[in-house]
Amino acid sequence: MFDDSVLGVAAVSAPEVTSKLASIILGPFDDMPVEDKDVLFTTFRAWVDHDGSVPETAAALYCHPNTVRYRLRRFEERSGRSLTVPRELAELCLAVEIYQRLS
Repeated sequence: MFDDSVLGVAAVSAPEVTSKLASIILGPFDDMPVEDKDVLFTTFRAWVDHDGSVPETAAALYCHPNTVRYRLRRFEERSGRSLTVPRELAELCLAVEIYQRLS
């Protein structure tokens, strides 16, 4: 069910707390069209799944590496969190995991 994912377990362990956490962290995305938000979240998730490798993420998403960089930059700007700051990256990973499990 969780594919040995600590984030997956954390995402469903206390639904009222985790949904609040996700809404706080991902709130800046609320005014985006769902399609745009999904593209950014899918790109972020693929980037995480490919250990931060832009070329591997681009190959998995069938797009150019610059497209991945652009989307990740938009994700950072919109979220107000940096992908290079470990605590902020961890918060984003957990929030996206929660969002995807609740969607």
